[in-house]
Amino acid sequence: MVQTAARSAIERAEPGTVCSAARSGSLVWLTPAVAAALALAVYLRTLRPDVGWADSGELILAAATFGIAHPPGMPLWVLLAHLATLAPLGSVALRVNLLSALCGALAVGATAASALIVLSAVPAGDPRSGARHVGGAQRSRAGKRRTGPANAPVAATPVAPWIAPAAASAVALAFGFGSTIWSFATEAEVYPLAVALDALALAALLGWFVSARPRALLGAPWPLALFALCWGLGMAVHYTAIFLGPAALALLLARRREWRHWGIGGVAVLLLLGLVGPALYLTLPLRASAGVLFPWGDPRTLDRFIAHVTARQYQGSLFASDLGTVLAQLARAVRVIGGDLTPLLLLCAGLGVWQLARRRTYALLWALLGSAGVTIVFTINYDIQEDWEAYLLVAQLCLALLGAVGLRWVAVGAVRWGGGGQVAGAALAAAVTVLGLGLHFAAQDHSRDRLARLYATNALAGLEPNAVLLTRDWNLYAPLLELQHVEGLRPDVTVIDLLLLRRSWYYRYLEQQYPWLIAASRPEVDAFLEQLARYEGGRPYDPVAIDQRFIAMINRFIQIAGQDRPVYLTPGWDDGVAKDLALVPSGMALRAIERQQEAAGLGLAIALREPTWDLAGVNDGTVPLDDVAERMLPTYWTLETERGAYLARAGRWAEAEQAYRHALAINPALSITQGKLGQALAAQGRDREALAAFETALRLDPRNPEAAAGLAAVRQRLGT
Repeated sequence: MVQTAARSAIERAEPGTVCSAARSGSLVWLTPAVAAALALAVYLRTLRPDVGWADSGELILAAATFGIAHPPGMPLWVLLAHLATLAPLGSVALRVNLLSALCGALAVGATAASALIVLSAVPAGDPRSGARHVGGAQRSRAGKRRTGPANAPVAATPVAPWIAPAAASAVALAFGFGSTIWSFATEAEVYPLAVALDALALAALLGWFVSARPRALLGAPWPLALFALCWGLGMAVHYTAIFLGPAALALLLARRREWRHWGIGGVAVLLLLGLVGPALYLTLPLRASAGVLFPWGDPRTLDRFIAHVTARQYQGSLFASDLGTVLAQLARAVRVIGGDLTPLLLLCAGLGVWQLARRRTYALLWALLGSAGVTIVFTINYDIQEDWEAYLLVAQLCLALLGAVGLRWVAVGAVRWGGGGQVAGAALAAAVTVLGLGLHFAAQDHSRDRLARLYATNALAGLEPNAVLLTRDWNLYAPLLELQHVEGLRPDVTVIDLLLLRRSWYYRYLEQQYPWLIAASRPEVDAFLEQLARYEGGRPYDPVAIDQRFIAMINRFIQIAGQDRPVYLTPGWDDGVAKDLALVPSGMALRAIERQQEAAGLGLAIALREPTWDLAGVNDGTVPLDDVAERMLPTYWTLETERGAYLARAGRWAEAEQAYRHALAINPALSITQGKLGQALAAQGRDREALAAFETALRLDPRNPEAAAGLAAVRQRLGT
């Protein structure tokens, strides 16, 4: 279908060229494959070699164990990723990352095919006065129906045969080299597969729209049947596939006269094919009943199944923001789309809108603008932190297709201009691709990026044997899931996510992994779960009681574990947690000990242990730092600064100095740490060095009160 419809872009929209139809057809056949191959080469060159941030670790675990991923479950992705983990190539994480690269390349190829199909429906030359396309037929202003193949160009002027393939591949690669899809195509994520299926579904839908009399599959046009299948499969990966609804509605309505030819059998075929993907969600309760390791949502009952596949836990973030937040999100969406597609491609998209409107190709215009608009409206009303940009990918796909129309129009004009027009047209097409590649390559080159893995292993390095780690840091917990359960690293460490403790399904995992802890804390666990069941079931509950029982349960965990195990917390714990204990900085966590133990010197002994971290890529400029890394990496220098402050309170100024210098070696631009270093130096009688440290602190932040006071005291002693 793709090749047939794409070939028509050359043979019908660009007749009279010096190339034969066969040669033109070969060129079109190769366009999506070449675009996909180029994208794959770049994705492989920049592929992340290990587990990434955010959901990467959890998804790799689901793939490796054929388990259940976070809502809505993504059953098709889990199935394909599980098959990828069986490949005898590198680590399990690398295998799943490779799947993302392949899916990202497929998305680029399908986008190129879609662009060719769109171009086949839009003539390259000047249209006859008053002609317009409406639903697969052409009508004049007088309303008389023209004869000829559906969507055939009204008039076409001979143009160079390379323009349509060049425009299609250029916009497809520019879309593929956008930061958002590129970042997901180099790590374990569901979005590359989702976008690939969306692009394939759109290509099939467009192929049906421009085809005169496509063959039928049990009464339904086979391109439309392919669309239904791909769209349904896309829904089994991510619900962003629903954003193609406006495009489907616009094009189906444009050719509504053909519906009567399908019959009940044809409609049934379309419905059945569309349900193939959603039917995969029925595997979730089966896998949950089979006892998977990490049964997210535990969808064994009907209510839990519905809650999981409808992503009920995220629905509170939908259309709940005030106008100011929505407008801020809109500005953010404009920045993301403009940054990903580049202003040059957006300019071409604007020209494409003008061309479609000028030629009155309204069905295509409203299809692409409708899906793009719905995507943007939904996204700016969805208030989430992680992966927000991914929800804009369908809009970017539609805008890229509009860009193909505009780019071809400019290239055709350049070629007709004569002289160096051929070169100028080719240069413009190349610029659309190269601009995105050049602007984003450095930020998306994750070929040496092991920051997420090191973040987790460095945290483990500071934990004593048989330690218990309580954390609210998903960007630490998710990689630890992969490291512990897939790679078998540090199985002696008990790791509990305090945020997931607010989900009842999580206790099934805890009971399997840490039965000793849950059994000893059963009264507190049951008391909390009783209130949690009310909350999850939509019944009245006491918000004060649920929080109190939650804190009591966590403190019970700490009490039970602390009897014979070292207990650690990462920063950001809930108020009331470990309030009667001393928290001593140790590595990338805080060791919880009794006050009596601290008074006996245990706290000082813990703080004196200098961490041994592998900081490759953290501060040497060899790895690009994305938004997540920028948020996570301050943990290193923040906790080292706190360790120094703990030692300073104990009067161990020399050791405090070393802790501050360790933090500054990771990040020299820390005003607070520079000021504390000045205090440590001054306490050791090294006023000249303290003077320099205080001045550096105030240069970094003139409003640092401790540095200002320390500088004044040192100057007074020195008489300067």
